[in-house]
Amino acid sequence: MPASQWFQPPAEGVVFPQLGVVDASVVTVVCSVLSYLYFKTREPKDYTTVTLLLVVLPGLLASLWTSPSISLPWALFLSVALHNGLIASFTLAYRLSPLHPLARYPGPFLARVSKWYSVYVILQGKQHIHYQHLHEQHGPVVRVGPNELSMNDPSAAHDMLMHGGLPKGPFWDGWGSPPTLIATRHVGEHAHRRRAWNRALSAVAVRDYEGTIATRSRQLVERWKGLVEAQASAKDEKTKSALIDLSRWMGFFTADFMGDMSFGGGFELIRDGADVQGMWHILESGVKSNAILAHVSWFALMYHRIVGGNRDRLRSFARENVQRRLKLGADRKDLFYHLSDEEGYEPRPLPSDHLARVCAEGALAIVAGADTTAITLTGVLFHVLTDARIRKQLQEEVDASFPDGEEPLDAMKLSKMDFLTGCINESLRLYPAVLTGSQRRVERGTGKRTLGGWVVPQETQVFTPTYTMQRDPRYFSNPTIFLPERWLPSNSTPIHNTAAFLPFSAGPTICAGKALAMLEMRMLLVWLVQRFEFTMPAGESGRTAAEWPDTLEDFFAAHKGALPAIVSVRV
Repeated sequence: MPASQWFQPPAEGVVFPQLGVVDASVVTVVCSVLSYLYFKTREPKDYTTVTLLLVVLPGLLASLWTSPSISLPWALFLSVALHNGLIASFTLAYRLSPLHPLARYPGPFLARVSKWYSVYVILQGKQHIHYQHLHEQHGPVVRVGPNELSMNDPSAAHDMLMHGGLPKGPFWDGWGSPPTLIATRHVGEHAHRRRAWNRALSAVAVRDYEGTIATRSRQLVERWKGLVEAQASAKDEKTKSALIDLSRWMGFFTADFMGDMSFGGGFELIRDGADVQGMWHILESGVKSNAILAHVSWFALMYHRIVGGNRDRLRSFARENVQRRLKLGADRKDLFYHLSDEEGYEPRPLPSDHLARVCAEGALAIVAGADTTAITLTGVLFHVLTDARIRKQLQEEVDASFPDGEEPLDAMKLSKMDFLTGCINESLRLYPAVLTGSQRRVERGTGKRTLGGWVVPQETQVFTPTYTMQRDPRYFSNPTIFLPERWLPSNSTPIHNTAAFLPFSAGPTICAGKALAMLEMRMLLVWLVQRFEFTMPAGESGRTAAEWPDTLEDFFAAHKGALPAIVSVRV
């Protein structure tokens, strides 16, 4: 419509109540105030309510603005712009005012304004470094969102995570429906769903997985020996070695193992020496998409419903593997066996969305068991590769524990290898798989909570920046140095606060697969250190290897870069 027509009187026969500009403005302001208060106190996320308040209501108010000099389209524009502009202004003014409950906590200006600032930060991939710098500048508690605090304090972390702590926050709302175990916010529902995971990952069940870990470890060793032979033959070299991306192959190993224990196999990345199905892209892009949009969970719900995208591809991948596993039947007690309750522990009939929940848990199992464990394994191998002292001491312990090439199948003996465990713990400390922790919330109606001596108002989200805390000199001596000795019984480091070591979280939501992950990492690392030598490559590959820690990106689960190494068979 040409601008000249915007000021034409309404069509003949259409009659609107007419008020003066001042009266119309007053009515609009009052409605905007009431709408703002409703948003602030009720936090509606359903589309109907949001549409009514932001679109329908100002559309109705537009009738008050019509006059012989203001056409209906122009009145609609004025009403919607003024109404929503006022709501935004009220929100901004409150968040920046000294009346806000978090006003006394320091933090970036833009973080106090909107959570879209957090979206900008995470898009850079260095969210963990950003939070570390904020705590170095502002202290142990930093306001990182309009209603969110980052708390770099072990006692606060334990207060929010342990029994009687805090439920999960709205960060998890947009991760899909039905939610996975890790995204389940209701405490009772989480405890109920956790039972199946506890059965699947009990001490008895973990022993059943030992054979699978050993099989995949042998397969990886043989594939690397094959690569060494093949590359040596191709170059006609007497000294047999191969340039291998350790990071990539750790991902292949953990993915294959999780495929075996979750869905009865089927991935075969080690066999193929490549990600033929594009599984890693599906995993990482799905988690990345969820992690970015989780900072604006209200928008995530709308985005995923309309667009779908990477999150849906991740769930579709899990659903395909669940359907394949169903065809195999109940001939083995793998993770799927327990999650689908094939033993009949849960009351019948099962909920109508039971299969959808199993598919969701399948996606969680792949991400939690493959991506995260691969980070820790790669971290240990990075220091084996770059530090001759670490390499020599670990080889000596491996050779003493499993002499003459004995296969490392004794789980009890593996658990007593103190230096190996120290190496794994140091990798978990320096390169935690979840770099920024898991969000919790002081719910409305529960009153203020004291977390580690800090008073946190209700309706506040909180989290512990794991990467920052585990590298804080207040909690660990020489915090940036890889020092496995700090975990030995004879540890003499002056500062060693294990309460600040939370790579698996803590309390009722502690990682259910911790025991399995430790067994998996111990067994594979012993096999690799026992059978191979690792040497820094020259040239560009050497520079890439040396810079591996800098490649970590924080999209909730850490993403890692390449770690090339010269690998040869030990003699």
